[in-house]
Amino acid sequence: TLNISVSGITKIADTRWTDVPGMAGMEVISGLSAGYYRAIINDSSGCGGTLVANSTQGGTIFEIDEPQSLQFDSIEFDEVTCNQPTSNLQFKISNGVYTYSPDPSAFELTLNSVLLTSTVEGSVSYTTGTSTATTSTSTTSTNTAAATTIGSTYTPNLRTNTVEIESLAPGDYELVVKNVQTECIAVLNFTINDASSITYSGDTDFDIDPCYETYQDIFFDQFLIDGGEPFQSSDGESYYSLKWTFDPLDPTENNSVISSLSNNVNFAPRAGTYELLIYDSNGCTILDENGTETPIEFTFSQSISSLEVLPAGGTNGDQFATPVSCEIDAEDGQISIDIESSDPYEIVWHIQQSSTTSNEQRLLFQGVAASADSLEVYSIRINDIPISYSTQQSNEPLASVLNELTQRINDISLFTAAIDAANSNEIIIQSVSNGSIDLEIVSQSTRLQMLNTSSNGATWVALDGTGGTTNYTGYLSLNDLAEGLYRYTISAVNVSNCENGAEPNSVQGVIAVENENILEIREGPIVDEYLCNGQSGTLFVDVFDGNTGPLTFFYNSTPVTYEAVGTNQYIINIDNPVESATLEIYNTANCGLSREINIGNGTPLFEFTSTNFLQSGTYLAREDVTFVDNSENEYDSFEFVFGDGTQSELLERNSPEPVIHEYAISGTYYVTLRIYNDLGCTEELTKTIKIGKGYSILMPNVFTPNGDIWNSTFRPVFNGLSEITLRVYDAQGGLLYEEVGAEGSDPDVIGISLRGWPGDSNLPSSPYFIYTITAKTIDDEPVFRDGTFILLQ
Repeated sequence: TLNISVSGITKIADTRWTDVPGMAGMEVISGLSAGYYRAIINDSSGCGGTLVANSTQGGTIFEIDEPQSLQFDSIEFDEVTCNQPTSNLQFKISNGVYTYSPDPSAFELTLNSVLLTSTVEGSVSYTTGTSTATTSTSTTSTNTAAATTIGSTYTPNLRTNTVEIESLAPGDYELVVKNVQTECIAVLNFTINDASSITYSGDTDFDIDPCYETYQDIFFDQFLIDGGEPFQSSDGESYYSLKWTFDPLDPTENNSVISSLSNNVNFAPRAGTYELLIYDSNGCTILDENGTETPIEFTFSQSISSLEVLPAGGTNGDQFATPVSCEIDAEDGQISIDIESSDPYEIVWHIQQSSTTSNEQRLLFQGVAASADSLEVYSIRINDIPISYSTQQSNEPLASVLNELTQRINDISLFTAAIDAANSNEIIIQSVSNGSIDLEIVSQSTRLQMLNTSSNGATWVALDGTGGTTNYTGYLSLNDLAEGLYRYTISAVNVSNCENGAEPNSVQGVIAVENENILEIREGPIVDEYLCNGQSGTLFVDVFDGNTGPLTFFYNSTPVTYEAVGTNQYIINIDNPVESATLEIYNTANCGLSREINIGNGTPLFEFTSTNFLQSGTYLAREDVTFVDNSENEYDSFEFVFGDGTQSELLERNSPEPVIHEYAISGTYYVTLRIYNDLGCTEELTKTIKIGKGYSILMPNVFTPNGDIWNSTFRPVFNGLSEITLRVYDAQGGLLYEEVGAEGSDPDVIGISLRGWPGDSNLPSSPYFIYTITAKTIDDEPVFRDGTFILLQ
């Protein structure tokens, strides 16, 4: 049995389609009111019709909404980062239901009261009008707007209906979009924020337990890093990249760089300073207000219980050291310290000795910038060659001083210099010839402190009364000190052993005793050839005096005359030179410096050999000949002049590598060894070397006496001959020219030479000529050559 209950049906709506008057037959219609529309295409018989499809809304119904307010949709901003300092804004324009096409002819964009121009062209047809509550009037017009890129711009995308405004700097903005058809506007207020800065709020000063060499506890907390865009691991953990640059307390230790992740800091810090740079996923790090990388400084101090070293010197008792006075060779510097400690202790002192020689030296700079009060001179001496850089501005950054001094070193052909990639505060200096070099730091009273950190150079001598030193063991005040670096070592006394079985560590610190003398020799002394030969002459010197001049000069304690030839540059007259003397320079404050002037030079000696010479006693053309410098006594550098128009580079004394040269053709060549002292004075020694048969004669087959500088005479190129006669004949055998070789005929050639036949204006019609060469070798063997050649004019 099926029971069905049926209720009454009530008609609740009646849909009727009515024709739009006057629109029949039109394909484009305008001025429609809100509602639903359909279009029917009928054939000519009137028997049937087809509904027109709505490709925009779907189906066959066309819907026109009631007007709604203009608004922004799909608003997106790019984040500002250290690598991307500006933001791009993207958005769409809609009426709340539909997204408008951002055609530049229909919309007007204003940003902070500046009318933006479109970067693309566009055109639409639209209706403008005004309305009141009772009446309305309208005007239909077609407007085509061609957008030009002038000033601030925006970019509409007519395919995706998006608008993009690029390169928005951080700040507050008001964007107004106006529909020029309806006069409707939409306003967007927004702020572009600066890149999120990176900060660390944890502790940065730590004391190392005296029972350990390194800090034993946790010293870094990654959760105290704030800002930036951290990296994300596959597990969703956030982390940063860290770079630690270690500057050890003990100058005998080398600087180092440690890379780690913020979630895996697993090294044990030693005594010294660690400069930390934190990098996020965008490569951003900590920057100061000028946009310069600014590391966080972590300090790890080696302590003995509660020991603290305090300054007690200087006028106000707040300095560790009093500098050496500016008198020449003064040794009146002082060190004064106080020690606060709850435990008994003992203290010993060391002084840093000059670095030993090596083919590489390292120069470390400590500090951030040069002096803000005045310009400074940073001077060093490498193998007694002075090299200086004068700062160009107050507060000149460390990086600038490093780069400029590195360039000054590279300007000297004997050395190369580069900033260490692992430690950007250190210059690596090397010898071009791989010979030994010695580094001396001249400038001491500068804001940026220079230290010789060569691995083989930092040696310390105990000041304990041995080896002629003063015994300063147990002293807190040291007097009569020369400029230099002094290291104290404080050890605990009567302290029980540590729990780890070790003896408590000692505490070390370094105090620099500087020189208050500001005079610096930037270039020179350079002597002229007369002084080099022991005759009256002059020497040149460039002296930085810090506006404390005028200067006076003494040669072996006798005042000498001079002439200022430029700013801080002088030509000094020496009337009675001696082989070894002292040049002294004083300013108005009676501060002075001195330099040794040694015009004496070494004795040049050298030898040469080759593989074939060792086997057969002869040298061959195109084989390697080895030249070795064996010079004696005092000299600095040397070079070989091989006699074939080539020479070696200037090399340092004791260069470990021999000099190799190859002679292209047979001949007898004059080889000269030239040695230089530190002032540029020279001595030389010349020897002959016989290559192959010991002579060569090369004859041209044409010459052009046409008035230019090329091939203007006919003559052979030869060497290894003691006599030579050139004869030139015409084609019939008539003698036209004869010349006997003599020394000085060609001033550029050592030994006998020829001027050559210059041709003749009264020449026979034939351009062909005959030559003969009659000669003798250095070994008195006869040589004859003949042949023909052509004259071209």
